[in-house]
Amino acid sequence: AQLLDQAVKHVLDASPAQTQSDSDKARWANLRHRVAGLYRAAGQGPKAIVVYQDMMKTLGEDDSLWAAVGDTQTEMARHAEARATFTRFKDPIQGLVKTAMSYRYENKLAEAIEVYRTLMTKDVQHAGQWQWEIAELTFALGKYRDALAIFRQCNNPPRDLQRISDCHRALKEWNEAIAILREVQVTY
Repeated sequence: AQLLDQAVKHVLDASPAQTQSDSDKARWANLRHRVAGLYRAAGQGPKAIVVYQDMMKTLGEDDSLWAAVGDTQTEMARHAEARATFTRFKDPIQGLVKTAMSYRYENKLAEAIEVYRTLMTKDVQHAGQWQWEIAELTFALGKYRDALAIFRQCNNPPRDLQRISDCHRALKEWNEAIAILREVQVTY
């Protein structure tokens, strides 16, 4: 703890006293991020969160700072708090992405799937990516027949074909699995 306090003091001593110019603000923020990183690395997440909150008071709210707070909460296994933090994002799509990841870290895969379904409707431009995530999580849940159907809708060759083969193998449909792998070998 004493070494950590010395490291934090050393970093803060290098910090500009005022944050009027853009370069001073950037240096001040960079050094605060370092302090928060030291706290996180030392397992002192609450202190890191205080640093991020102080940064928001000085620099204004920002999705990257909310992400840092939420990620710190996730590291502390405070997943529900992290998800609440992610709702504060100005970019709701990124907030949903972080929410889905939080559910994944907590191994709540069904909940993560629901968030990815929401993303498919709200972020149509990346619907294929969210569909892939749903397929992967469905497979991880052991719902191989459902995962197979979802992977078949994906357009991500040759990975989608390899995952289709994985589903057939998990279902002990050996001939289908081999046929798909041969297709991959010949085509790609």
